[in-house]
Amino acid sequence: MKKIGSVSMLVVAVFLAGFSRGYAQSYIELKSLYDGVAFVGANCSHTGNYQTCWNEGGVWPCGCNEQEMAGNNWYNIENAYYKFSFPGDNIIIITSVYSGKADVHLRGKVTDNNMESIIWEMKYGDTWKPVWADVRRCPNCIGPMDSIIYSPHEMIKSRPLDKSEFSPYVRYSYRVIHINR
Repeated sequence: MKKIGSVSMLVVAVFLAGFSRGYAQSYIELKSLYDGVAFVGANCSHTGNYQTCWNEGGVWPCGCNEQEMAGNNWYNIENAYYKFSFPGDNIIIITSVYSGKADVHLRGKVTDNNMESIIWEMKYGDTWKPVWADVRRCPNCIGPMDSIIYSPHEMIKSRPLDKSEFSPYVRYSYRVIHINR
């Protein structure tokens, strides 16, 4: 993993800032738009890169608070991409491919035609656990799921699902996967 160059970081921040939040879309429409489409990923670190984060605290990822997440604190996940698949039963599978190895990364359960109603989960052992996620549409891209910012359960604190437990000042683990445009 390496830091995005300063010009690219600005592009990522502007790219994410230009996204709008979900609108109605059926599972079949989502499948027609995203099945097999490649996405790229980035992690958020208050230091803006992987190495500084590791050297400061000896842990990765360092995480971001709400203000840092909205800024230029994202760095690319190198040698990785993400693919969507739609196996049926209103399930979306996002597979990560890192250095040639594929793993199911996220699962979305579509409960109605609203992007906010998709329940996103990550697998831990044999159990799927819900994760906080924010789905956005990018201008001039293909549809309502062009970017997914989520908070994986990793070495640092993941963003709570319950809004009453969330603090904009706490650093949470954030990752974004977005359409490669």
